[in-house]
Amino acid sequence: VELTGTFTTANVQATSVDSPALLFTNSTIPTLNITGGNGTIFVDRNTELSGTVSMVGAKKARLELEVDATVNGVEVTMDSGRFITYNEIDKLFMYGGVVEFRNATGTTNLIDLYQGTIKYKPTGAAVLTALNAYGGFFDMRGCPSPSHTITGVTMYAGSMIDERNGLNNTIYSTPINVNGGIIKCDLGRTVTVV
Repeated sequence: VELTGTFTTANVQATSVDSPALLFTNSTIPTLNITGGNGTIFVDRNTELSGTVSMVGAKKARLELEVDATVNGVEVTMDSGRFITYNEIDKLFMYGGVVEFRNATGTTNLIDLYQGTIKYKPTGAAVLTALNAYGGFFDMRGCPSPSHTITGVTMYAGSMIDERNGLNNTIYSTPINVNGGIIKCDLGRTVTVV
């Protein structure tokens, strides 16, 4: 199904297993709720996504925010499913599932990671302002960016950050605040413990 138009709220409850099962083009979507489905939902060509995205109880759904879409202050909350973004998002509250960042530039202001896996793979000088890892896995092993910045990191027991990609390409603007958890540093990184 391909949809075009202005949607105050788009609720996706069921889709086929196709890729794409649902395609938004030339649309405006302030609120997108995904609570079920089996296939891929593409937010694509000239579609503006603003406001909130919710993926709750959508274990088999996959959302892809394509590079041709326009993103304005998007806040994502999810507990299941898979979300792939080629654009920056403003905030992510993650309680489960898998998120993969593939954006080149832009700033993500906040990630609160409780459970699940974030595959952080920016391709350029993207910025993450705050990462709070209460649990879950923040995985930078596949990050091809020459250099990207994470301004502030706070970790707690049950969380893991793995930056080992051989490029030593993460710039931390401030010290990592470790209250538990595991961090696996890239080769050549200088670490000071105080």
